[in-house]
Amino acid sequence: MNNIEETLSGYTKILKNNLSIPPFNGRIGAAEWLKTAIEKHHNGDLLGAIADYSEAIRLYPYFSQAWYNRGLARDNLGQADAAIGDYEEAIRLHPRDGDAYYSRGRIRKRRGDFAGALADYQTALECNPRNRSIYNSLGVLYHNRDEWETAIDYYTQAITLDENYTLAYANRAEAYFALGDYDRALADFQKAYDLEEGKPKHLAGLAITHHALRHFEQAVEFWRQLLALNETYGDAEWVSREFDWKGVLVEAARKVIALL
Repeated sequence: MNNIEETLSGYTKILKNNLSIPPFNGRIGAAEWLKTAIEKHHNGDLLGAIADYSEAIRLYPYFSQAWYNRGLARDNLGQADAAIGDYEEAIRLHPRDGDAYYSRGRIRKRRGDFAGALADYQTALECNPRNRSIYNSLGVLYHNRDEWETAIDYYTQAITLDENYTLAYANRAEAYFALGDYDRALADFQKAYDLEEGKPKHLAGLAITHHALRHFEQAVEFWRQLLALNETYGDAEWVSREFDWKGVLVEAARKVIALL
């Protein structure tokens, strides 16, 4: 299971250009500081971006977007407590800011706070009911607790919103595999592979599922493609860390590697 894509979802708000700020006094200045902060944020200058977001906030403390964006930058720097503080101020200023709830929920999820993350994701979903990433993240929450059926339900809702959502297909495939539903797992791994051909994790998923279905030649062929990319794929423990696989997925990888 992999949720790396979700770390980027908060940037949708950063991309907004139509800033809704009344054009007078310090609010104009705040908008200008936000623009320079966004440029620095996109260029990877997180410290510079934080400084400019802070100046925007100093000029216009009610600027919820600046609070939220600064939280993202702080989160990327590993300043989780400070990021939560910024997200909470953004929520106080704009209680229907689904992005801020979602981003705070991601930190709570990383800290193992299932109840807190679940509450934030559900509120975010109420604010943004057609956001595919929130459904996928809810699936990941239950996935991490081995509650496979619930995870599958959320992944399926994400796919319903976007039939080309590669991450949700790959995550659902892993859940199906854990349940022993190898035919559905194979279909989802294949769909993910078709959408992102050559991605190592999808190759590995196809390999272990073909092996589970006793298609041993296909399993070995897919794993050899992995080894051609990086010979470290011959180490099951490394595969576990690389793909964030555990339990039956890792055991299945070991079985394929043993056939090589």
